[in-house]
Amino acid sequence: MNSTFVVRRRLPASDLLDRLLAASIADVPDEPELFGWPSFQARKALSVRSANRQGVTIRVHAGAGPQIDNLVNAFRNALLHLEHANKSVWP
Repeated sequence: MNSTFVVRRRLPASDLLDRLLAASIADVPDEPELFGWPSFQARKALSVRSANRQGVTIRVHAGAGPQIDNLVNAFRNALLHLEHANKSVWP
C-alpha cells in the first residue's frame, strides 16, 4: 500500500493572527468603477458602484462640494453612460 503523508507544523494562533493582519487588502483588486464624475474641486462627487439586473448603485460622495444642479447633471450623464455600455436600468 503506497500512501503519502504530509507533515505540517502547527502554526500558533498568535502567529496566524499576525499573518492575517499583515496581509494587505491592496492585494485584492478593486472592481473598476463603471462611471465617475469629479466636482470642480477635483474630488469625486458621484460614482456608479455597480449595475446589474437588480439595479444600479450610485454613490454621492461627501465633501466634494458640487451644486445640486451639477449632481443632477452627473446623475443624468451616469445613466447615459450606462445605457451606452448596455447596462441601463431600462429593459
